[in-house]
Amino acid sequence: MKKNKELREKIAEMAHLVWIDWTEYMLNNINEENMDRWERQCKTPYSELSEKEKESDRKIADRYLGFLTEALKAQEKEVLERVEKEVRKSFSDIWDSSLLGSEAFIFLQDVLSSLKK
Repeated sequence: MKKNKELREKIAEMAHLVWIDWTEYMLNNINEENMDRWERQCKTPYSELSEKEKESDRKIADRYLGFLTEALKAQEKEVLERVEKEVRKSFSDIWDSSLLGSEAFIFLQDVLSSLKK
């Protein structure tokens, strides 16, 4: 639950940064022409926007995607480290002994290595 709260806060921070960028742009470019365009865009579904307008939205989506990708990689790394720890713990009594044949040992090492990729 704590991880979800942390992720939620990071996403909220990202949303705030996007809002800041937009608000600063809007405040510096407010005029009747822009107001008319923004009002029209507010009433237009994404699928009906021009390619230029869609590209602007895609750039914002890319910012979110980059952030979310990094957050998921960090979470995935943590999960894989826990799995490796549990595998090593489960086989701790035979890990460094001759009870585990060389083929089985190599197999387990390969499994753990593949988890890290």
